[in-house]
This record gives sequence, C-alpha cells and structure tokens, in this order.
Amino acid sequence: MTLVLCGSMTFEDDMREIASEILKMGIQTIVPESDVDKKVTEDYKRRIARRYMRNIIHKDTYAILVVNKNKGDKKNHIGPNTFAEISLAWFNKKKVYLYNDIPNNQFEDELHAWNVICLNEDLSRIKDDLLRFKRENVQTCLPTEVPVVAPQI
Repeated sequence: MTLVLCGSMTFEDDMREIASEILKMGIQTIVPESDVDKKVTEDYKRRIARRYMRNIIHKDTYAILVVNKNKGDKKNHIGPNTFAEISLAWFNKKKVYLYNDIPNNQFEDELHAWNVICLNEDLSRIKDDLLRFKRENVQTCLPTEVPVVAPQI
C-alpha cells in the first residue's frame, strides 16, 4: 500500500522529511518530483500533473497526505492544484489526510463534507488506519465456505 504526498512545492523539503518519517513506519510513499533547476512551462506543469494524478488513482495507493503548512499569511495552505488532487483522491475512494487543520478558505466546505482526516502533525494515525484497513479487507476477502469440486467420472 502506498501513500502519496501532495502539497505546494513551497513545502517540498517538508514533504521529503515527512515521507522519510512515514517510510520508517514501513509505509511506501511517493513525493512530487522537484522542479528546482527545471524550466517550468505550462506544458511541463500539465505533464507532471497528469503523471502525479496517475499515482493518486493507482490501485496500490491507499491514501494521500496533504502537507498543508502556513504559506505567507495563509494558515494551513491548500492551493488549487492540491485541491484538484484531493478531489481526485476523494472521487476514487482514497483516504485524504491533512497534515494540519482544514484551512479557512474557499475549499473549507468541501473538505468538511468529504470527511478529510486532520492529523494535526500526528503521523501515527496513518499507520493505525492502514493496519485497520488491511485487517478489514483481509476479513472481507476470506471465503465463508470452501467450494467442493466433485471429480469428473
């Protein structure tokens, strides 16, 4: 199971640090590709966004973690691209974690309605949820009866 980290590239170093902490819990992570030293054109942004969104909807992706820290005067910042990633994850029935609280902005109502999970920087909840998810899915996949196949005569 994989956890995809999302957020403003302003938080790139934070995302890598958080991914390292999550990896220590035994959870595979994917972080955005750095755009440092790259010519960031509209075409580049489209290609990167498509590639990253494929990671979000991949069958092995369990959830996304949005690293929403303060950006300037914006508390717990979530920008439009990150909100698009949240929407895609939610639509594809992936869990959505926020590193901090829901921001007071134009996305607030949807984030509440979609039951995003605010971690308030407590990453241990991800591991607990993932373990519970695995247990529940193993139990629902177990056959209730073993089929008996009669030999052909």
